[in-house]
Amino acid sequence: MASMEPSEDDISQVIDFAGLNPVDDRNLVINALRNNNRNVETVVMQYFDNAESFRQKYTSLWNESMFSADRDGAAGTDGVRCMKGELSTPMGRVPSGS
Repeated sequence: MASMEPSEDDISQVIDFAGLNPVDDRNLVINALRNNNRNVETVVMQYFDNAESFRQKYTSLWNESMFSADRDGAAGTDGVRCMKGELSTPMGRVPSGS
């Protein structure tokens, strides 16, 4: 089974054809190639069809806030809330004022 990882040649071709930055846009190009079966022509055409949409679709940004919020999306900086006024600690639940 062939690897779905794009080759250096595939990456270079997209960067050259589209006039992209070889350092700043490398991950963008790799993501686009992975999602298009390493088809250089398809990736280049998508870029020229709508560069802004292309960047939004294939830019992967890490969002640390996804891991610091509670299940409802509220910022939680003082521990895991169990019940109103309690915190979960390795020693069990304790009142938050303690």
